[in-house]
Amino acid sequence: TPHAYFFDELPLRESLRFITACFGMSPTEATESLHHFLGNLRLDEKAAFLTPGQRTQLLVHLALSSRAKLILLDEVVSRLDSMSLEVAAKRVQNYLARGSALILVEHGQSYPWINREIHLSDGLVA
Repeated sequence: TPHAYFFDELPLRESLRFITACFGMSPTEATESLHHFLGNLRLDEKAAFLTPGQRTQLLVHLALSSRAKLILLDEVVSRLDSMSLEVAAKRVQNYLARGSALILVEHGQSYPWINREIHLSDGLVA
């Protein structure tokens, strides 16, 4: 779950430093990527104040901002509200435009910004 990536007892700033390092981002890249996103978040507060939705938004944003050529998102998009989903869709399109690939695992959900879908039934391609 997204909760697992944050250290609730640490300030959000320290959790983000760890997470962005895991994504292979330099502190400068992370700061630039998160500048507009973090405007209303309290970086010196413990990460425990983040809602589950904020945690998911933040992790999706960081993953799609990374230099990774392939990202696997497992059931995270369905946890986003409609406004956050629109923002995520734009980030996905920008990520894919860089020549990267995304595998999105969702159950029973389809998104218009996904260009290819594979449906599985009982572990087989349906």
